[in-house]
Amino acid sequence: LAQSARRNFRFLDTTLVRLFLVYRPMDSNVIGPLTPRENEVLALMVKGFQSQQIADGLGISLRTVKMHRGNIMRKAGAKNLAQLLALYYGSARRPAD
Repeated sequence: LAQSARRNFRFLDTTLVRLFLVYRPMDSNVIGPLTPRENEVLALMVKGFQSQQIADGLGISLRTVKMHRGNIMRKAGAKNLAQLLALYYGSARRPAD
């Protein structure tokens, strides 16, 4: 069902999209607090959705998604998506050997 939903993501009701948003909020000690909407956008970003897909799925404008992405990147101190993913999955916090 989740794969089917992912393929048809842009056509789902926003309530159903939220049911598929299984995420772990980022540690606020790492990047500062995210708003609930920023956490939703982040969850979809790390799953590989493009900004337009996120906008369609959440029922918000592309400009709003880009604003949330910028806020997330700024709060995380990440210069690109790869750095953000490293923070999200914890690899940036591992001690150096």
